[in-house]
Amino acid sequence: MTASVTVRVPGSTANLGSGFDCIGIAIDRWVRVVARRQTPAAPVRLERSGALEGLTVPAEQDLLYLGFVGACRAAGREPPGGLVLEASSDIPIARGLGSSAAAVVAGAVAARALCDLGLEDAALAALCADIEGHPDNVAPSVWGGAVLALKTAGGELVFTPLEVHRSMMRIFAVPDFTLST
Repeated sequence: MTASVTVRVPGSTANLGSGFDCIGIAIDRWVRVVARRQTPAAPVRLERSGALEGLTVPAEQDLLYLGFVGACRAAGREPPGGLVLEASSDIPIARGLGSSAAAVVAGAVAARALCDLGLEDAALAALCADIEGHPDNVAPSVWGGAVLALKTAGGELVFTPLEVHRSMMRIFAVPDFTLST
């Protein structure tokens, strides 16, 4: 197990035109997580800053931690004791820019790196989509760029990168109020 890891995951926007609920694209807003173990082992500790600072969810219910735990369990392991997650974000929360998906992915990627889990990106994306519920937001947070996320008739998630023409410009507006997205 590595002593400490730092991961950085982009936010995303989805529901793009005719790609409603299946196409998402990464944006240039990020969540950054430093994951480490403290000794002696203690309950999980979550330190938040930036856009995450005002969150009051207990650490065990936070999406970062749920992503971490989900990745460990998908690899047949339990999360390590004494886990400390230091998280900062410039992704506005509850504004439609994938902050939830980015948090789940950041936790899962941190677990994969800290615990050497060996999960492939597609498995990691599928487990994060199960936790967060929006594969069209999760996929760009895993791979970056634009990604098509589809569920097969058998229930398997399939992810395909999409080329975005370099002349396309992304512009988004961030409301000064929260909304359920």
